[in-house]
Amino acid sequence: MALNQPNKVAKATILVLSIFFASCNNSNVGQQSIQNDSKQDIAKIFGELTLDTPPEELYNLFNQFCKTYYGAERDQLIYETFGNKLEVEEDSRWDYFSEQSATIAWETNLPANTYVEYGEKGKYGFKSEVSERPFYIHVHYLKDLRPNTLYHYKLVSIDERGNKVESGDLAFHTKAIENAIHIP
Repeated sequence: MALNQPNKVAKATILVLSIFFASCNNSNVGQQSIQNDSKQDIAKIFGELTLDTPPEELYNLFNQFCKTYYGAERDQLIYETFGNKLEVEEDSRWDYFSEQSATIAWETNLPANTYVEYGEKGKYGFKSEVSERPFYIHVHYLKDLRPNTLYHYKLVSIDERGNKVESGDLAFHTKAIENAIHIP
């Protein structure tokens, strides 16, 4: 009997989690910072995974696993290599603006949770979703924007120590595309 696609994904995810879990339990790196109860919690949850475990539950577990075992606070080599001060990497910002949406991306030297504050007429008022865990590369989607409108925005990055870096005020203009066919 062939496995359907969701079961293949679940099986692969369980395999990846088992490799990560085994490597963390066998590694001496960062073991002092890992609490025994979080090991037990993850082991308990890990033991309850099946091929029927919903993908969103697997992803949430993976996020918790990453928060527990990885990051600059768990691996001091990250600070030694990339510095102690959170910075947006120079020339790392990328953006794309359409009629009613925007995609904005940037990179930080340290893992950080990020979001974009934005709004019309220089007032922000809106905020993209905060990333679910610290990343180096950050991609945010702004949706339901009005065509032919000037928007102001700023990039906000917060590292694991709570240090916050904000860009200056940036702006973009959504433009209606002539003769565009809109598919609902």
